[in-house]
Amino acid sequence: MNALIIGGTRGIGKATADLLQSHDWQVVAYGRQQFDVVARNGGDVFTLLSDAERVGEYDALIYSAGDIFPIGLYQFQYALSFYNLVNEYGKRILNDGAMILPISSVAAGRPAKQNPHYAAAKAALESYALTLLYSD
Repeated sequence: MNALIIGGTRGIGKATADLLQSHDWQVVAYGRQQFDVVARNGGDVFTLLSDAERVGEYDALIYSAGDIFPIGLYQFQYALSFYNLVNEYGKRILNDGAMILPISSVAAGRPAKQNPHYAAAKAALESYALTLLYSD
């Protein structure tokens, strides 16, 4: 089994990558640098597509990107990048029936005054995940 983990080099994404690898999954984990190039800028998608060709189409896309920094509306890029990744590249890199799992945060349901943009971005991520679940 193959998995692509966006945000897979730190935190819960790294723990997820380690767990899957311990169960003999082949994992491609993208950290901040790869994420910036592939998902956020929309520029060089060669790495994303060539990794999928190298390991075979993915059986799972796990998206756990997102930091808690006071970066204003830029925080929404995490949710928008997940949307773009699934819509623009999903059919090219995922097996039919692949699992798509966005990892959110309790902040989506309990936003704090010091980080409202992070909470709103995580809520958007959850909402889009539900849209995927209930769409054809």
